[in-house]
Amino acid sequence: MKTAIIYASKHGSVKRCVDLLKERMLGQVDSINIHEHPNPDIREYDYLIIGGSIYHNKIQKEIATFCITNSEILITKTLGLFISSALMDINEFKNNFPTKLINICKAKENLGYELYIHDFSILEKIMLNFVPEEYLNNYGIKINKVEKLIYDMGINNI
Repeated sequence: MKTAIIYASKHGSVKRCVDLLKERMLGQVDSINIHEHPNPDIREYDYLIIGGSIYHNKIQKEIATFCITNSEILITKTLGLFISSALMDINEFKNNFPTKLINICKAKENLGYELYIHDFSILEKIMLNFVPEEYLNNYGIKINKVEKLIYDMGINNI
């Protein structure tokens, strides 16, 4: 059983989610940063997990493009999707992943987020002052969501 986690991370929150997923999964798990490997060969994998962070209601362009370009292969795999977002809105999946992938995926979760302010640009730091307090109160990677994603995909069900 081979699993690939394909992701894009802007400030490190998604990378943290990937690390948490990987340390909880059985079998061979490869993490593939789409920024470093824009065209990974996914045919050899049994399970695929795809994730990215949401900024201004959009996932990274590289993840969106990867999903569209590889959709015919992706629909033949056991697929999971995740986002890292302050919003807990299920529409974020609908707005950022192709419908056919959402319909066939075994699991989809918003794993939460962390803020790595030291990596923020000046503009991002200024914009942080305008983030509603309820989003900041929802801060943190949700370990229960990480474990639910793995469970719902059936990865550790040997």
